[in-house]
Amino acid sequence: MTNNNSVDTKVIFFHFNAQKLGQRSFGDALRAAAAQVIESPAGVSDVMDLLSVWRMQESGSRRIATEDELSEFLLLAVPRLPSAAFVFDGIDECHDFEGLWSFLASACANTMINCLLLGRPQIGVSPGYTHLIQRHWLPGTNQLGIYAFLVREISTMQSLGQLDDDLLAEPMADTLASCANSSFLWASLVMYYLQSSLLSLSERRKEICDPNRLATIPWLYSGMLQQFQVLCPQDRDLLNRIFQALALSRRPPTIEEVDIAISVELGRSLHIV
Repeated sequence: MTNNNSVDTKVIFFHFNAQKLGQRSFGDALRAAAAQVIESPAGVSDVMDLLSVWRMQESGSRRIATEDELSEFLLLAVPRLPSAAFVFDGIDECHDFEGLWSFLASACANTMINCLLLGRPQIGVSPGYTHLIQRHWLPGTNQLGIYAFLVREISTMQSLGQLDDDLLAEPMADTLASCANSSFLWASLVMYYLQSSLLSLSERRKEICDPNRLATIPWLYSGMLQQFQVLCPQDRDLLNRIFQALALSRRPPTIEEVDIAISVELGRSLHIV
């Protein structure tokens, strides 16, 4: 969005990913945003002049800018662009997102800067900043996108011989999309489960023709656990450990944390909070 429709807006984008180094912290977002501002062709002379002054203030030794320095640079440099919007996606996967509130509040104080935050609804807002936030919920608004995804996946399964040809993709996708309740994660997990090589044609037909069996995540988890039972004991034990770590953690665990969790001896518990 822009405050003036005649002004092109520079979008400064960052996507948080809790599983990847360099994509999961407040500092990572600031560093990526600073790089995008420096590389922007709009207002480049003013930004480069500011950057050269900053470099002149250094003693000549090279070092990594701190989070405070990056924040200060962005708050000085971004207003030199014709118009700008910060778009931070997946904010629920940022492990120290609360550190961004002060920066975002200062950015929003400039009428030429807009901020869009995207993430799951459980993200908390610090009390001192609630007056700056306009929340928008998406129930139902992405239904068509989920439906299109399901039609494509079901059609692909039929072309691969994983589903009977007499099943109509569109009605099945419509029913499953209504069960998804705007959760693309649910839809993708359902399709991943239905594509399992351990399911027979008749079992897939039974599952997809009775969406009430798949209407909730617990049903999906139960179906996955049942599939584990046909594996050899070693593989079954490994998958059960991984599944337990994923299902019981309060947040998405990192690869390192899953590795630790599956290494814990039976009879002991590991809590990822």
